[in-house]
Amino acid sequence: MGWISSELGRAVRGADDLEALNETLFTLRDELSFAHMVYHALPGPMDANQPPVLLLTYPEEWRHRYFERNYLALDPVVQAGQDAAMPFEWADLNLSSKAVRDFFEDADTYGVGRNGLSIPLRGPSGGRALMTVTSNKDSAAWDRLMWIDLKRIISIGWLIHEQAMMLARRSQGAPTPALTVRELACLDLLRLGQTPKQTAARLRISITRVNHILRRACQKLGCHTATQAVALAIRLQMLDP
Repeated sequence: MGWISSELGRAVRGADDLEALNETLFTLRDELSFAHMVYHALPGPMDANQPPVLLLTYPEEWRHRYFERNYLALDPVVQAGQDAAMPFEWADLNLSSKAVRDFFEDADTYGVGRNGLSIPLRGPSGGRALMTVTSNKDSAAWDRLMWIDLKRIISIGWLIHEQAMMLARRSQGAPTPALTVRELACLDLLRLGQTPKQTAARLRISITRVNHILRRACQKLGCHTATQAVALAIRLQMLDP
């Protein structure tokens, strides 16, 4: 599997609404040779007014069947994703229940994918999301994919998550988070490649203070890392690219 092209990266970051972002999943799926891709996010306490976000490439017939049969209450992937802290493969799920085995057999008839990897995504706002990729490759090919490209797949998950959260906030008319001058300064120095130690010296504050400021900026922007916060601040035109 090749890494996501700069063109596709720009397409994800350039999606101006959730429908457009969902379309990029189809392009990503095809370029990266997955069977399907799914992104599902639930808001946290700080985003209480934000509705759940669901982006997916599954066929329409499977979507209807999934909700018609109330599979959400049974789906072991969703249940595992609520508590998981690390990526997990579907093969590692508990399949002892006949109802769960029947669920996967039903999904297979709709081409959902025989192998799957789900990536829990957590943000400072307390929300949680699950990014899933599936494949119909044989077990050996799937194992090679996981061994070589796991980190890249996780990066794709964070890229989609970051854009989805920004678009969801925008769709609800949420105001752009207000950052202090000091928070913007720390993010801008990070953008320029400065380490926390260098930033502390430049701003004449302690490294502990710098890290606290960066954590606070991440929380306000709903980002998991300071690097993601820099990227989002640039897209929100808070920082120059």
